[in-house]
Amino acid sequence: MEKALDGIAKGVNNGRKAFRGPYTVQIDLTDRCNNSCIACWVHSPLVDKKKVFPRGERELPLDLLKSLINDLASVGAKEIILSGSGEPLLYKEIIEVIQLIKKRGMRLSIITNALLLNDNMARIFVDTGVDMITASIWAGSSRVYKDTHPSNREEDFDIVRNNLSFLSAYKEDKNRACPHLKIYNVICSRNYKDIINMVDFAKNVDADSVEFQVADIVKGRTDFLAIRPFMVEDIKTQFEEIRKRADYVEYSFPRGIPVGKITDNIYNGVDFGKIWKNAKEGFQTKNFLVVLKCRENSILRIAKDKSSYPDSFWDTYPAMFRYEFSSDKCLACPEKDSCLNKDGRVDVKLLNILGISTFMRRCLSPDADKGNYDRMVNSIPCYVGWYYSRVLTSGDVIPCCKAARFPLGNIYKNNFPHVWFSKQYDDFRYKAKNLSKTDPYFAKIECIKSCDNWGSNNDLYERINNRNINVKPVTPEQKEAVFIPARNFVWGNLSKTDEHGFGKDLVVDGGEGWGYAEYEFFVKGSGNYTLWSNYASGQSRPVKLLIDNIVIKEGALSLSTGGWTQEYLKWHKECEVNLSNGKHDLMLLSPSFIPHIEGFAFASGNEHMFINRNTGKSGAGLDFLRILKSKVSNKHFNERLKEIFGIFDGKYSYKGPFHVQMDLTNDCNNQCIACWCNSPLLRERRLKPPRKRIYLPASLAKELIDEVYNMGVTEIYFSGSGERLCIPTLWKYLLTQKAREILFAI
Repeated sequence: MEKALDGIAKGVNNGRKAFRGPYTVQIDLTDRCNNSCIACWVHSPLVDKKKVFPRGERELPLDLLKSLINDLASVGAKEIILSGSGEPLLYKEIIEVIQLIKKRGMRLSIITNALLLNDNMARIFVDTGVDMITASIWAGSSRVYKDTHPSNREEDFDIVRNNLSFLSAYKEDKNRACPHLKIYNVICSRNYKDIINMVDFAKNVDADSVEFQVADIVKGRTDFLAIRPFMVEDIKTQFEEIRKRADYVEYSFPRGIPVGKITDNIYNGVDFGKIWKNAKEGFQTKNFLVVLKCRENSILRIAKDKSSYPDSFWDTYPAMFRYEFSSDKCLACPEKDSCLNKDGRVDVKLLNILGISTFMRRCLSPDADKGNYDRMVNSIPCYVGWYYSRVLTSGDVIPCCKAARFPLGNIYKNNFPHVWFSKQYDDFRYKAKNLSKTDPYFAKIECIKSCDNWGSNNDLYERINNRNINVKPVTPEQKEAVFIPARNFVWGNLSKTDEHGFGKDLVVDGGEGWGYAEYEFFVKGSGNYTLWSNYASGQSRPVKLLIDNIVIKEGALSLSTGGWTQEYLKWHKECEVNLSNGKHDLMLLSPSFIPHIEGFAFASGNEHMFINRNTGKSGAGLDFLRILKSKVSNKHFNERLKEIFGIFDGKYSYKGPFHVQMDLTNDCNNQCIACWCNSPLLRERRLKPPRKRIYLPASLAKELIDEVYNMGVTEIYFSGSGERLCIPTLWKYLLTQKAREILFAI
């Protein structure tokens, strides 16, 4: 995967050319379908199929398909998705196609309606090593299934349920993690009330994940299927009900935050939560599922050989965690036989609920009722031309899911490598990366309407922009503190290989999109210690830190140091802790990607050694350090020196600002002649009455003063576009702040 990412990143940096083939290729085997999904752009009974397929329904010939698969393997493709405008299981030679793809060593995903996924086909999928099955269902009950598939029978829902249940049972019988089974539900006005049933259906067929997406609208045909604002409220209520269930497992999206807030940037990409399919009464999961507590309050930890799951460039989530006992108490417990599997472990089977942030963002889009969801596609460059391609039954090669009217070549005329490395494809890559998606060039793709490649493109953008050159590290002197190298975790899923390219001794994300690591360390004497962290980070990636299973800091390692390689390593003071003499456990947990960490240290009061490592050991920086190390009692003088260290460092700040200016209100009882907003000479009011009445609430102002004081601020100046004395309750609060030695000015 990392080698593939290197090749993709090289092309992205070039800006036009590709230096390897696509990572993922979607192949449409056939246009024929045995279903009638109400919102389908092809087979919906509301759509004129003759306009979609003026030359009739097609299939890719087997000989051409074999050549295509071999060509894809030769250019380095890693993942094939069989889907398209029809049902892949209707393709007569589907078994031969599956065998060829797996023989060439590529990952295989199949998108199906599951009506033809009978017992024999399920055995073939498991035995040949198909990696992932996405079952497009759109319902959680037979009635809604009929409503969303008008030409089908309610009994077909039972057929689908039985087919998927057998697939899951056969996987378990063969002790296989694959194929990973995902239930896919497209939500529209016909089924938006059935979400809880959809989750239950996925749980009952023992699926590994369930995903939701908003229906695309075919203008003039399926407009009535669009999601309306009142429907969104019902959808949010259903997800809130799911979070109240006894089998719901909170993950990285806090239970107390309303579902509608999952679209906020701070929660972008978070895991909504999971359903514990085989939940045991009295058992609880803790710390992002790293820890499991039993009825007897014993703690179990994730086993080192956590069950595998499909390895994809766009990672699926693990569907099972295996826990092993950490004490003899468990082995002596009379209830152990009801807890343990045959390997002496506890298996926690999970149903992952995927895509909720994207789903809710689309539901809440201002133009959702018109079927326009993805204006945010312009927020990052489009890299799809370097990692994905799709081949239609016509032989057309298109650059993204929705580009059916935008072919860049045809495999009937030229083989796939010729098309992929052509000038026409290069031009698309350049424009997709650099132009706004409102540009006429993209009119036939309609990127703004909806982008099915958004999630994978966003993931790739994060990965590529987090890669940098290798730089020789500078290792701290361990004699000055209890130093814990980040590589030395005893449990964890982080990557500590030097092949990641960020520098020796750095640990980075292990490829799962979430991380944890557990360290053992010893302190020689009881007392207060300062925990420091040494990491490089090009953006904020907060983690949770625990000592001996007690949270000591939320939002740790959250600062940006300017880059991801060793030249950007900085020591950061995290928190104060009281430790007893002896052995302790330090745990790092993250619901998403982590900073690139070199190590941790526990120091007993000598913060200057860490500042010294950040600023250097010679020159003017050292002179200032000598002053700081001397017994200077004046607090303000010490704070000024820290500001000077930041200036000499050139990149990093060692304290908050000296001076903060706060605008309390826009309201004013005066009309200064030269005022930019209240002067009577202004032809138009710069601030209209509603905006003039806005003020900073006293409670928020108090909280802000507390925060900036803790950052080292010594002067606060109240100003703004209005009269500061309009908040009388604030002054009562300021009278209590004299002991803090803050200079307040008005």
